[in-house]
Amino acid sequence: MQTFPEVLADYRKRSGLSQSDIARRAGLSASYVNRLESGDRQPNSRDLVLGLAKALSLSPDDTDRLLLSARYARESESLAEAHPLVGLVARLVSDDHVTQEQITLLEAVANTIDEQRRRAAEEPPKS
Repeated sequence: MQTFPEVLADYRKRSGLSQSDIARRAGLSASYVNRLESGDRQPNSRDLVLGLAKALSLSPDDTDRLLLSARYARESESLAEAHPLVGLVARLVSDDHVTQEQITLLEAVANTIDEQRRRAAEEPPKS
């Protein structure tokens, strides 16, 4: 499977658009698109990847390919299908036997992991 930078660069080149064109269409800076294509940065949200797909006028299948390369669920995939953990969390938060305290603890763990992920995405890759 190709990496996100490879897939993004491939679709951009096929579109005939420059990094600046894509950046303008997606509301990003050209330098950020360059860093995404070079692998210096990873997309920090699924919405960002969807914005790039829209800027590139990708088909649904190509949008799914771009999302998967960035390790996000396909557009055509429900969140519960994307990962079993999503289904488990949905069941837990809707279960009357799970206390508010337990849900708050689950949310705190998820927020901690998300914060660590965001920080890691902002750091330059280690050589």
